[in-house]
Amino acid sequence: MDMTLGTWRVSIQRMPPTSAELAALYDRAAHYWQNALRRLGFLRAYADLFARLQDDGALGSLPHGAWALDCGIGTAAFSLALAEQLVTPVRIQGVDIAPHMLDQAQCALDAAGVPTDLRCADVRDLPFADQTFALVMSAYMLEHLADPRAGLREMARVLRPGAVLLVVVTRRGICGALLSLKYRNAALDPAALVSWMEDAGLADVRQYAITTGPSVARWMSVACVGRKKEERPCCSYIAVSGHTV
Repeated sequence: MDMTLGTWRVSIQRMPPTSAELAALYDRAAHYWQNALRRLGFLRAYADLFARLQDDGALGSLPHGAWALDCGIGTAAFSLALAEQLVTPVRIQGVDIAPHMLDQAQCALDAAGVPTDLRCADVRDLPFADQTFALVMSAYMLEHLADPRAGLREMARVLRPGAVLLVVVTRRGICGALLSLKYRNAALDPAALVSWMEDAGLADVRQYAITTGPSVARWMSVACVGRKKEERPCCSYIAVSGHTV
């Protein structure tokens, strides 16, 4: 943002936190994070979102015991909402850059009886092979990245063809602006998010309100769901007895 003060032109630019700064910020919040989510209505909103996604068939068909990846898992609130809404059990693979958040997530998932494997890792360099997961999801993580598209590309890389990527982000508005003062995140434009997901190889990208009822979560959030494009086999033409097949 540029502004003019007398004969001076002043430029103000957001400086995203480094990974170390962000990890330290969320490690300090880890002990109260789950209670804060509950008070602000996010736990109810997550349950509502997954129920509606299930009703719409937007999550696809997850096989029994499928691995779902939660990027920026935090205290596992998003993963627990998924596990509670699904009819078939899933296993949760989670990554986060904040070790204390991972400790809280492990305790919560163990208490819920959800099989899990958590790792301290950056979404921009996920320690997984291509096409590993039946579902990849993230809540309020992309807006911390200097380039959210890099995170989307990496999440799409580890997603199986035909499988779903679900992201929830802070959208632009008063709530997003207030939140950025403490957590230094950049609220995202929903239309830009849809375009970035399509550029990352996702199709049928749809937006959802995170919840249908009035809440802080609804005012500040938007969810987007897209399906990774299926790989098309290369056409081959083989001459057999004078015919091409």
